[in-house]
Parts: sequence; structure tokens; C-alpha cells
Amino acid sequence: MRFFFYILLKKYVGCEMDRVCWEMDLQKICDEVGVTGSGITIAVLDTGISGHPDLKGKVSAFRDFIEKKRHLYDDNGHGSHIAGIICGSGQMSGGKYRGIAPGVSLVVGKVLDRAGGGRVDYTIEGLEWILDIQKEHNIRIVNLSIGIADLKDERKKSALEKTIAKCWDRGILVVTAAGNNCKEYQAKALSGNGGNSIIVGTRLAGPCNPDLIAPGENIISCDTKRGYTRKSGSSMATPIVSACGALLWEKEPQLTNVQVKEKMKATAQDIKLPWYVQGWGMINLRKLLT
Repeated sequence: MRFFFYILLKKYVGCEMDRVCWEMDLQKICDEVGVTGSGITIAVLDTGISGHPDLKGKVSAFRDFIEKKRHLYDDNGHGSHIAGIICGSGQMSGGKYRGIAPGVSLVVGKVLDRAGGGRVDYTIEGLEWILDIQKEHNIRIVNLSIGIADLKDERKKSALEKTIAKCWDRGILVVTAAGNNCKEYQAKALSGNGGNSIIVGTRLAGPCNPDLIAPGENIISCDTKRGYTRKSGSSMATPIVSACGALLWEKEPQLTNVQVKEKMKATAQDIKLPWYVQGWGMINLRKLLT
């Protein structure tokens, strides 16, 4: 019955962040288990992060690989949107909106420019930086909601895959976006066919061959300024999975990144889409945590 009313409401309300939390039964589950993601740090390589009130105090380290600026900023908005999905406080919305894991800390690397583009070199530098500060900031997860076309330069492709593999071997859970039109094969280019990451898609992304899918349509989250904006795509689904990983790790800190990935796959909900669209299925927070 709950699912029926959700489908009915979604037609009129859309899949805003509070809708995602409602669909996942987030608040009830987190209250039952007693988790917020506290003590876990997620590294986000993206367009940066803004000074949005909902993200105040969330960032423990920031580095700009584009302009080399020292202060927090986001001249595109994509990175702030991702950060809000992970741990937005809901301050601006009177608590009605919140991120999936409001207790996590963020390490943010700006590797994409104002237009949302960037060089592979910047991503590699960002990942190496994360490895350098991993222990200092207790970085457990890297969120890569960034697209990259099928690399023609085999040297750069190999270097990127090796750096992601190095993160994985260090115990970091690497979570990558599957892409939206699936002609670009972003996740495959980023992670060498996904062996060293969790590839995340959405219900509407098409044949992207993800490991998992998560809600990613019409997600309202933080803008570059003080308000909110609506975005869709596997970029928005990816931080939901990253944040769920943080909740699980707070509950079961002894797990390895391999065990976290396997548990996510084993507890995913089959929503009866083809394997190349849903992979193991929709992330299921209740099964994951309980």
C-alpha cells in the first residue's frame, strides 16, 4: 500500500530529496539503528562546494586542482548538489530536507571547471591527494559523479585505472556514476570495467551495466548560492549509494570495502528491469542495515 501511494504522489510531487528519504524509509531506519554516518569521511571529486548553509561545517579538507584557489567555492553547482544529497542539513528548508547521511564529513577536490569539464590529469591528482590524506581524515569512500568519455589515450587510461585500483587496495570504497546515455561508458573508463568500484545507475539510464541503481530523477539539493536546484541522472544516484555506505560503515566498522560492496549487491531489491539496466537491483537501505 505504501508503494502504491508513493507512485501516486510521485506523479504530482516528483522525486525530491524528501521523497527519496521517504521512499527509502530513511529516518525510521536510521533512528532504529542509530546511525547518521558519524565518524565517516566521504571524498567528493567534482566541481567544488559552495558556502551553502546546509553544508556549513561539513568540509574537513578542500583542494582546488583547477584554479588553485584556497577558499571553498563551486562555480558550476554540480558538486554542491552532490554534497547536499550526501549530508545536507536541511537548515534552509526548516529541516524538511536532509541528506542521506548528515553525520558524515567531506573532503572535497575541485577537479572540474565552471562548465563541468576537466582533464583526466586533475582526477588522478585528486585521487593521489585523497590517498595522501586518507588516514588523517579517515576517508572511507570516494564519490565520483563525473563523466569521462571512452579514453583514447591508453597511457592516461591506464594511469587512471591504476590510481583507482590503488584507492580500492587501500580499503577505500570507490563509487562511480554509470552515465546517462551509456554511449560514453563513463564508469568503465573510470574504473577499468568496474572491478575496483561500485558502478551506480538509475532506473531511466538505459543499458549502462551498473552494479546497482538508486533514485536519480528530479532530485532537489543544494545550489551554488543559498537555495536549491533540481537535477537528474546517475550523478545524483551515486552519492545516495556513497552515503548508504557511510551509514553501513558506522554500524559495522569492521567491514572491508569488498564486504560493503558485496553486502550492497546481496541486499539490493530486484525491480524487474533487465540486468544491463539495474544490475543487482535498487539499493535497499533496510536490508543493508538490518
